[in-house]
Amino acid sequence: MSYSGLLYLAKYANPGYNPTVSTYYWARYDCNSLSTAPVCSSTVSNWTQGLPYAASAVVSYNNSLYIAKYANPGYNPTVSTYYWATYTCSSGAPTCSNPIATWVQGQNYAAGAVVSYQGLQYVAKYANPGYNPTVSTYYWAPVGSWVQGKAYAAGSVVTYSGSTYKAKYANPGYNPTISTYYWSKLGC
Repeated sequence: MSYSGLLYLAKYANPGYNPTVSTYYWARYDCNSLSTAPVCSSTVSNWTQGLPYAASAVVSYNNSLYIAKYANPGYNPTVSTYYWATYTCSSGAPTCSNPIATWVQGQNYAAGAVVSYQGLQYVAKYANPGYNPTVSTYYWAPVGSWVQGKAYAAGSVVTYSGSTYKAKYANPGYNPTISTYYWSKLGC
């Protein structure tokens, strides 16, 4: 997709979020090679506390690269994950780091496992030897929708805007697409 003279590729399905604001869903791509290789910044500076950074600035900190999702007054990239995201210059399309597996009868599942079955998603409340999620409601619960202001324990699984998220840490109902420190996206 072209936006403001730049090319973007959707990393995840979305309802048309602005690619310069929703960097979780979009990545910039190079138009020179006609490939899907991400644009790698040639200007990487060392992160400096208190130095203002514009959106899309790339910095090096503790031997890792970070890109500013939003302009910020020099917040620490490892702490302020709302403002910063890890950055790589790998080629090729984005990969799925947290796929949601399809349920398989007889396969052992640990508590907290998330599966897809008959078009719905389920989370294992307890470890089980592959009980059917629609029959064994003691062991499985359907994944529910995120509710603003509702407290979530670490490990809670919710859906929001067509995607599934798992709470990395307990939180008071932070938005999963904004509070990436508290939530990780599951699925592709």
